[in-house]
Amino acid sequence: MTNHDHLRAIASRAMSDDAFAAKLQADPEGTLQAEGITLSDEDKAAFNQTMQEAARAMGRESKFYGRL
Repeated sequence: MTNHDHLRAIASRAMSDDAFAAKLQADPEGTLQAEGITLSDEDKAAFNQTMQEAARAMGRESKFYGRL
């Protein structure tokens, strides 16, 4: 799985699992590191965009805009 695919899976999980979403919102970098993901600045921008896209696809507002 590529880092991008892994980020999409994390975003999807955050949209469907409120406890995970709260953990991700409280400590985005720590939560991602616990999932085995370390992000470059470019990856952080991609993650923020992925979270926005996932929220739109789910018809939800994302609380993660610019969190990383």
